Amino acid sequence: MRKLLSGLFILSFLFTHSSSFGLTAFEARPYAEKMLSDQARNKLVKIVGKRGNGIEPESWKFFSYDPYAKQNGREVTITGKAVTEIRDGYSELDNLRVAAYKESEIIPTAQLKIDSNQAYKIVQNTAQLNKVKITSVGYELVKSSSGSVTPTWKLSIYADIKGEQKQIGEAKISAENGQVFELKVDQKMLQSI
Repeated sequence: MRKLLSGLFILSFLFTHSSSFGLTAFEARPYAEKMLSDQARNKLVKIVGKRGNGIEPESWKFFSYDPYAKQNGREVTITGKAVTEIRDGYSELDNLRVAAYKESEIIPTAQLKIDSNQAYKIVQNTAQLNKVKITSVGYELVKSSSGSVTPTWKLSIYADIKGEQKQIGEAKISAENGQVFELKVDQKMLQSI
C-alpha cells in the first residue's frame, strides 16, 4: 500500500508540474529540424513561442526557408517533444506576410547563443523588472533585416494585475550576446501590481 501511495504521489507530482517545465526554444529546435528536408535544415528564419500559462510557452513554431515549399516557407510546431503541425507557405500566426521567404532572412546558427530562458533571465534581472513577478512571456526570434544583422529575441512580458494577465512591457535582446537593445515597461501597470 505504501509503495502504491508513493508511486501515485510521484505520478501526481510529475503530472501537476510537467507544464511548468516546458522546453526552451533551442531545446525544441532539434525536434523541428528532424521534420525538414536536407534543403531546409539549419535555415531557420524565425521562432515564435506564443504566450501560454507560464514563462516558457507550451509550444514553439519554427519557420524555415525551404526552396521546395510553397512561398519558400516551412513551419513546424513542437509541443513538448512532439511534432504537432507541419505547414508550408504563408503561415505566420497574426502577422500578414505577402512576400516569399528569402535566403537573406536565414539566421546563421553560429549567432544563436542566447536561448529563450536566458533572454527571459536577462529581462527579469533588469532594474525595472527585478522585483516584478512575471507570470507569462511571449517570444519571437527574428533577424530584423538582411545582411549580417544580429538575431533578436522580442519578449512580450505579462504580470498578474488585480487577477488579470496584463502586458506590462516589451524587450528586445540580442540572441548572440544578450545585449538589451530595448526595454519598454509600462510604469502605470507596475504601480497597479
